[in-house]
Amino acid sequence: MWGMGAIEPKVSFVVLCYKLSHFLDACVNSILAQSYGDFEVLIMDDCSPDNTPEVAKQFKDPRVIHIRNETNLGFVPNFNKGVELTRGRYVWAISADDCLRSRSVLQKYVDFLDENPQVGFVFCPAMGLIDGKETEVNDWSAWPGRQDRILNGHEVLRRSAYTCAACAPAILARKECYRRVGGFPSSLARCIDYYLWALFATMYDVGYFAEPMVYYREHTTNMEKTAAREMPSSFYSEELLVSWLVKKEIEKAGIRSVSSDFIRGLAETYTRRLVAREVKNWQYVPTWDAVSKEVRDNASNAEEAEEILRLIRIGWPSALATGHAWHGADYYQAGEYDKAIAEFRSSLELNPWAIKPRIYIGASRLEQMFGVRLFPLLKVLQKGLASWWVK
Repeated sequence: MWGMGAIEPKVSFVVLCYKLSHFLDACVNSILAQSYGDFEVLIMDDCSPDNTPEVAKQFKDPRVIHIRNETNLGFVPNFNKGVELTRGRYVWAISADDCLRSRSVLQKYVDFLDENPQVGFVFCPAMGLIDGKETEVNDWSAWPGRQDRILNGHEVLRRSAYTCAACAPAILARKECYRRVGGFPSSLARCIDYYLWALFATMYDVGYFAEPMVYYREHTTNMEKTAAREMPSSFYSEELLVSWLVKKEIEKAGIRSVSSDFIRGLAETYTRRLVAREVKNWQYVPTWDAVSKEVRDNASNAEEAEEILRLIRIGWPSALATGHAWHGADYYQAGEYDKAIAEFRSSLELNPWAIKPRIYIGASRLEQMFGVRLFPLLKVLQKGLASWWVK
């Protein structure tokens, strides 16, 4: 099949490709450059309208196999198909716009999984890549810290209650994990990584390397940015949908120790969405009535639903203050100082003791009066606000 040899490789890379031919060469070559060589590379071409077939033909290595769908299946079905076709014991699914940073990452991952059968998957932080240049480590992907270690699966589940536990291009997992999870929900068009890593963690412990050994490429046409731009309503609703799905699967598995984390995580996410509607007039974010209904429809019982809604109410003033400050930081960066000052004042009305809005107001006044550009000094403050908003 597709030139596959009789000997099964130990590792299978599933390279997901749709309108990403201009990045495919860098992705595949970063795999072929690995010091560990017992692998196959399945280029899952989802009937891409660009020159993906021509780029794929340039790879003369027999381990590289180009599989082109006759019609466009969509991200999740193409992902599923790729995993089903793999022959390796371990599976690494990676988008064609991402790539490996270290030549030894595969060797380290394989050795770790071989030596630790209780570990279902292994990951590391991801380094940003913009226009071919390194940026910085993706902070949320480095949450376990600065030391290599084995994470208890429940520790990963607690993290999953608030955000995706690991960056997708950094994961090497046992194929057995995919088999045990079974089919992926057809309701998910994105966030499949969030769903998978959490469910894997219900069955296994998780390995972590502190060194950032992969690249997550940031560009205007990557899937997340395209979805947020073109389908904002479903983009944000699916993040909540996957949280509910994971919570229900964890409850089915009888894992109760993280239930309180998911209650708090859902409350925080709904609160941020409601703040976005209030501060930025995001009409595709649900109203309070819609949120109340959604929570009651999905909660395990009435008591749980009321607890989530209570946490939203309690967290609202602080979250709204942060939302105004975040919006003000956006205006400040754009040089719209009057609007920035108005937002920061709204933030201070809700939280008079906050320091960051006061600093920004002072900086805005200085720039208005003297043209002194202080933005580089305030990037750290804005990053802190933004990280709260998107976590």
